[in-house]
Amino acid sequence: MKSILLSFLMASAIMGISQNADKIAMYTVGCEHMPEYKIEIKSCSAEVKELSNGRIAPALSCFITDKEEFVGGELIFKDSKTEITDIVMVAHAEGALFTVKGRDFNMSFTLISGMILRIGEETIFHTDKKGIWSIRKKS
Repeated sequence: MKSILLSFLMASAIMGISQNADKIAMYTVGCEHMPEYKIEIKSCSAEVKELSNGRIAPALSCFITDKEEFVGGELIFKDSKTEITDIVMVAHAEGALFTVKGRDFNMSFTLISGMILRIGEETIFHTDKKGIWSIRKKS
């Protein structure tokens, strides 16, 4: 539990710094309870946008900034795949609601109910009560 709190505090400090950086967003990915998804610090060139509720989400801002790389790619959940049609982030009671919209189904999470586990060729997410799902950039 202490390491989760430390990771959260570290990410919060980095999030605050990222607003003042020259369009560099820094954030953490991974989960200490899933050893295959080690905690890492990542960054991307993106303007971190403040939502209408005053919250910021640097990692998710990167996906919004780069969504054209993903639109036309794949959204994968269990044995189902669909083409990504949009990626959106809106203010929500739990900070932000991040949604990847697909032609046949959507996947989403809030800042409390989900997380990014890994970023790479296939970016992997986890949503409470749903499980692991992923997205791939368009070819």
